[in-house]
Amino acid sequence: MQVDFVAVSAIVGALLPIVVSVVKKEAWSTQIKRVITIVLAMIAAVVTTGVAEGWTELSFANLTASATLIFVAANTTYNGFWSNTTVDRALTSAFDKTAFPTE
Repeated sequence: MQVDFVAVSAIVGALLPIVVSVVKKEAWSTQIKRVITIVLAMIAAVVTTGVAEGWTELSFANLTASATLIFVAANTTYNGFWSNTTVDRALTSAFDKTAFPTE
């Protein structure tokens, strides 16, 4: 069964802000958070394209399309639904060990 990697990339991109919220630190700048999102989008693109198209069918064109779609969907989802929400702050602070220093 062939899975449409464009649809899967869009779904992965819509879910990526959850992963970014878990990985990011509160003290990081916007630029660092953006780089983290780009790196996670590229990793997700390789996995998504590999699973959807088959690991032997990986091509630069498919990877680029998937990474772009994932990054755009992630940014759209984050800016539209996640930005400055309680859920985003809760996920970030729950996994940010520097937010609550222990001595």
